[in-house]
Amino acid sequence: MSQQTAPNSVTNSNFRWRKPMWIAAGGLLLLPAVAMLLGNEVDWGPLDFTLLTALLAALCGAIDVASRYSLSRSYRAGVAVAVIGMFLMVFVNIAVGIVGNEANPLNLIFLLIPALGIAGSVFTRFRASGMARSLEIMAVVQAGVLLLAWSGAKTVELLAVAFFVAN
Repeated sequence: MSQQTAPNSVTNSNFRWRKPMWIAAGGLLLLPAVAMLLGNEVDWGPLDFTLLTALLAALCGAIDVASRYSLSRSYRAGVAVAVIGMFLMVFVNIAVGIVGNEANPLNLIFLLIPALGIAGSVFTRFRASGMARSLEIMAVVQAGVLLLAWSGAKTVELLAVAFFVAN
């Protein structure tokens, strides 16, 4: 077992950002509820809050687990950047769609890209080199979606896809 990661034991329980991270997630969950009280522009139902709760739990949970099981700051930072990028991609895709509107079939591919990353990470046993390879594959798939969307997409949509590919 290397000194950098210890998958069978908790090695880094001093993650000082743990509580603030989960509190911030709870605060983000409250924002739409407060916005609904203040005006009519936001109209969320129980499913919307459930999806946001699941996404925030996955986001914070992945960062929390990575911070507990790795001593490497670069590994933890890489996991955080990747997970935040996946969270934003899924959230934007569910909310308004990345290509066209949320009903565009190309948007379904964007929901499969995080599944590729998760499967690749599990397959490579969360080793940094394997997870980097998974991110490369995810970027290629995103670039492929960009090419598929090129014909009927607006410039803003193409820039959004390019942003997620660059992430």
